[in-house]
Amino acid sequence: MKKPALTLNDTSLLKGFAILCIILHNFCHWLPVCALENEYTFHLKRTYVLLDFLSRGEHVVLNLFSYFGHYGVPLFLFLSGYGLVMKYEVKMTERVGVWSFIWYNARKLWHLLWIGLLLWFISDWERHDGQWTHTWYHVGLMVTYLANLLPAHGFVAGPYWVRELTQWLPCHDLLLGPWWFFSLIMQLYVVYRLFLYRRGKVVLILITALCMALLLYSIMIPDRRMDILCYLRYNFVGSMLPFAMGIWMARYGMWYGQVQSGVCIVLFLASCFDRTAWLLSPFFFTLACLPLVTLQGRTRSVLMWVGALSPVLFVVHPIVRAYFIHWIGLGGNWYFHLGGYLAVTLLLSVFYRAAMNLVPSPRLSPGSGRPGISALR
Repeated sequence: MKKPALTLNDTSLLKGFAILCIILHNFCHWLPVCALENEYTFHLKRTYVLLDFLSRGEHVVLNLFSYFGHYGVPLFLFLSGYGLVMKYEVKMTERVGVWSFIWYNARKLWHLLWIGLLLWFISDWERHDGQWTHTWYHVGLMVTYLANLLPAHGFVAGPYWVRELTQWLPCHDLLLGPWWFFSLIMQLYVVYRLFLYRRGKVVLILITALCMALLLYSIMIPDRRMDILCYLRYNFVGSMLPFAMGIWMARYGMWYGQVQSGVCIVLFLASCFDRTAWLLSPFFFTLACLPLVTLQGRTRSVLMWVGALSPVLFVVHPIVRAYFIHWIGLGGNWYFHLGGYLAVTLLLSVFYRAAMNLVPSPRLSPGSGRPGISALR
């Protein structure tokens, strides 16, 4: 059946589930006993490696989060699209200008990131014995949300002019791997305001279809490294589907329930075995997760609390992870390190949020409407 709109508590719960998937994935996929994921590119052998680990009962929970945990990102993007529509189109009657919208959301992310950048600089300097391992150029790209626009390395497939151009571009440096999300979400903010804000179904469908067509093209061309596919999935083209789903649900509603969730789980698992179906896996995963909003009791309360911390958890967990991954290399129990990683990340995030709240949060410029919702808040 078509369900009513998600409440703020519902979205907090889903954010809590999504961020737990992400921070566990970003730890587990570094472990030598875990199967690697198909996140930016697709390699069928990774699915069979996962099946092999699971069939032998080896570190089942760790492998499930290692392989599937990154799907917390499309769930976040779904909630982002949903939240933007609910705030800027449903609750606000005054139209928001393009520049006011972009500038406001850029400052919201800076407000979230500035302490994290200081912590990252100190920790990176300490872990490398006082040596600076990055460049200020890449820091500048990070804080201007342009980092994802640089390819990881030159392309070896695609049109000739693309291959020649990317040979001369500097490689990207995301400073901390999971922070690629901030460049991505800023791109989606821009796409939303320029092309999707208070527009109809046709525009939303056409833009999403175009992005999916580009992904399909990139996965079908001969390219063993899948450079173009990887590049598109680091940028808004690769994430348009779940983002558009959130916009669609906020405007028109969406069917979800236990039966639909079961069907989507089956389709989601099947998509792990086919590269074209894999492009739809974020769609299946997101729909499968929506019935989680019916959870009650302590589980609901815990997920809502974690969801409220999700913005700072996104910033903090890669900084903490670097230390625990290093310590794993020195020996010890993986589950002990995982527990310590979660505990330190949660505790540091509580203090981080308190420190962040000491600085006033940005507001929309006068005459541009009331403040809206950011993707992570």
